[in-house]
Amino acid sequence: MLHTRPALGAAAILIVVAPLARPLAQSPTDTLPTNFLTREANARHWVPVQFAPSRAQTTWDSTAIAFPTGTISRLYLRPDVAETTQSMVAHSLPLTIHMSSVGVPPPGHVIPESYSANRGSDRVQVLGQTNLNFPAFTPSTTSPANWTVSIPITPFAWQSGRNLQIEWDVGTPTAGPASWTWFCDAQRFDPPASYGFFRRNNDRDACPSTGTTYAGDVGGPGELMSIWFNSLSGPNLPAVMFLGTSDQTWGGLTLPIDMAPIGFPGCKVWTDLTAGVATTTDPSGVLGRVAVTLPIPYSNNLAGLRIYSQDFVLDPSFGNGLRASDLGIVQIGNAVPRRQGKHLYTYATAINDLPEYALDLTPIVGIR
Repeated sequence: MLHTRPALGAAAILIVVAPLARPLAQSPTDTLPTNFLTREANARHWVPVQFAPSRAQTTWDSTAIAFPTGTISRLYLRPDVAETTQSMVAHSLPLTIHMSSVGVPPPGHVIPESYSANRGSDRVQVLGQTNLNFPAFTPSTTSPANWTVSIPITPFAWQSGRNLQIEWDVGTPTAGPASWTWFCDAQRFDPPASYGFFRRNNDRDACPSTGTTYAGDVGGPGELMSIWFNSLSGPNLPAVMFLGTSDQTWGGLTLPIDMAPIGFPGCKVWTDLTAGVATTTDPSGVLGRVAVTLPIPYSNNLAGLRIYSQDFVLDPSFGNGLRASDLGIVQIGNAVPRRQGKHLYTYATAINDLPEYALDLTPIVGIR
């Protein structure tokens, strides 16, 4: 997990896929990922069904999609049963949906700090801002729940063998309590460690010691490693991400190394600075994000390799001009299995192109 808020899964969606010359039936015939039509998934999520405004981008690998070439003309959402412990409150939210499949990257190559970088060339709006009703729901022993949210969309041409992506944009609600409780059914495919992971050591070790986020998304050999650091700095500031092989010693010195003697009190070096990537903070200025994505060479010798990272930002408005992250622990995943899904999402007062969170789970989607 990348943060404490959603120990949850992604939304459960059902896609109705009709062969090009067939009329639509009244109920779904399969799901995305396939085979979940009559069985409960193992996770839940609250985007895009609870928070507004919010954005989510769900990408499914072609290996998780069983339906044939045809036209997707309806999406369905169902409430979670297995992990929902309280009644869900009926409400409505305005939703816009885009879909794409041509050139959509496989989940292991999704860039988790940019929605737009992952979109396919055939991206199209299939639902304009439309108010959707999410009915009240009380969990029971019956699983899975019925598909209670049915979303007719502008038909989307689908070709078998491609990856598929749905982007959900939830607008600001017109009414209702701020504490709506509603979770979609969702599927977490495999333990995150099988794909690799990023873990920050301790947020209080950053400089400044509050208001920072240090997160990442790490695949296996042949996939991507993405790391981002938010420190509330300004836009377009010089920054560097260092990678190291040790968090114990560097050049005969014991780590961490206090930087106060060289004019940066409160900052420390947490890893040996073996290699660095120069960059700048995000030009939008949102959180002062430093984001670096690197390809992982395709070599089974790298499977399970652990390395370390630390980010630095030159910011004249803070302290003596330096912000520093805490220690990032990076572990490259196994060469297999292939990722089947990725869910990026954000919930904030200002929705932009920067996802805040990335999880290896996806909504459940079906076809007609």
